[in-house]
Amino acid sequence: MAAGIRQVHGMKTVILAAVFATLWCAAMAQMAPRRLRFEEAPAPNSTVKGTVNVRIGVDPSFQPAGVIYEILVDGMSVGRVNPPASFAWDTRTVADGKRMLQIVRRIPADGKTFRETFREEVPVVVANGTSTATPGANAGTWAEIDSHALAAPENAEQSIDSLAAYLTQTAHTDIEKTRSIYRWVAGRIRWGPEDGVNPGQPMDARPEAVLSRRTAECLGYARLFEALARKTGLEVTSIQGYVRTDAATADEYAASPARFNHWWNAVKLDGKWKLIDCGWSVRGQDGTTAGSAQGLVHLESHYFLCPPEQLIFTHYPLDPKWQLTDSPLSLDEQKRLPYPRAEFFTLGLGIDSPRTGSLRVDGSVTVRITAPEDVVMAATLSQGGALVSRVNASERQDGRYIFPFTRIAPGAYRVTLFAKKRGESGSYREVLSYTVESR
Repeated sequence: MAAGIRQVHGMKTVILAAVFATLWCAAMAQMAPRRLRFEEAPAPNSTVKGTVNVRIGVDPSFQPAGVIYEILVDGMSVGRVNPPASFAWDTRTVADGKRMLQIVRRIPADGKTFRETFREEVPVVVANGTSTATPGANAGTWAEIDSHALAAPENAEQSIDSLAAYLTQTAHTDIEKTRSIYRWVAGRIRWGPEDGVNPGQPMDARPEAVLSRRTAECLGYARLFEALARKTGLEVTSIQGYVRTDAATADEYAASPARFNHWWNAVKLDGKWKLIDCGWSVRGQDGTTAGSAQGLVHLESHYFLCPPEQLIFTHYPLDPKWQLTDSPLSLDEQKRLPYPRAEFFTLGLGIDSPRTGSLRVDGSVTVRITAPEDVVMAATLSQGGALVSRVNASERQDGRYIFPFTRIAPGAYRVTLFAKKRGESGSYREVLSYTVESR
């Protein structure tokens, strides 16, 4: 009996000691600084917009050789940082709403891949006054990856295998692999036929042929990107469809028997398909997609991981599933959308009304565009290339610019919207257009 009591008493003592040890460890953990933490970041559940500085703190003993620290938003990498340096996160690169800002520590796993070991996060609410993201806004995020891609030596560019191996040398995540391949293809492949070849002659779009001659049209860009991505273990496909280059050409493209004349790509990242168009990222001095003999003068990175709800304005896939939206549009619905240029989205603009690109009006039309505070806009009404009227709008009303055109005589017109950053030198740039028939 006494032995039994002593045994129970002993068990209680062990349990109490274990509970005390657990509580003591928890208290010490709360008192001690975390080895990976936010030193500078928005307060939990706070509202953010524009550019936000993020700085992480790391215990000196927590930085072994080869470790990298990444900033993520909802699990997608937006850049790296070397503590104690800070990182400028452009919140316009994600759509408005609740987001999770995260920092992760990755250590080398096998010399080729990295393993995540610690993660800290803080919830925020993004509120830039736009429902869509502007992927090109954080161009500086990819500086290290882009520099490596464009520095590929000649011996690495001799085959698909050697090039894929080089491009992913410094890439530790699938999105970094994707960016490196995209940057090389857009930066090193010239749009258009090979010198001395008849422009009307079909080009050999095999990846090896494109790599050899360094020129391509849309199918060649897509096939080369796909081949390189597959070599690195990415899940990728090429998408056939049609693109329109202006609001006025929508009917022409949609009616053409050969309308499905364009190719782009989809790559799966973190379990979700993302859209990429290397060919349309190649811009010449005049801002068109065809860099031609000029080579790449400007990289339009709007077409890198372009949100589906933005790409559908210009790209229509043969297979509707590659619209990647909950409610796919018919071809007839797509060709009636307004025609936005890439900069419309990279500036954070949104279409309020009208959402139809070809308008029939009785002498008046009003265009309303949502815009962030740091963007100014103007609009013109023209007929046959001749200016009819212009409306400047330097101040927003309820987050929108409003452009009214009245007393429009019967005839065919074009409404063109222009925009630029507030305080930016230089002229406004065309961002959106409508065709108008006044009765």
